[in-house]
Amino acid sequence: MASSWWKVNEEPEQGLLREIREELGIEIEILKHFGDNRNYMNGVSTLVHWYECSPLTFTLAVGGDLAEAKRVRRNDVLRVCPEEVVKLYPESVKEYLMT
Repeated sequence: MASSWWKVNEEPEQGLLREIREELGIEIEILKHFGDNRNYMNGVSTLVHWYECSPLTFTLAVGGDLAEAKRVRRNDVLRVCPEEVVKLYPESVKEYLMT
């Protein structure tokens, strides 16, 4: 998720499950934690947690502040996402997306 906020005392994994449910209307399973990194954009520092997830339900229902959502195959993510965003991805995530 491009921009999500965790609630007080909420673990990142709990926040991810909640945010995906609220923003996309689907349930997911967290498969792997790639790690964390700190990104700096427009003078703002953000701690980013990187996960591989799999959907448990499949009908998207966009909510919250999202205007739209679409499914993208893993090996198409680097091509579809804006270059300024992809350059922030850790190398381990880029390598995973190329497989």
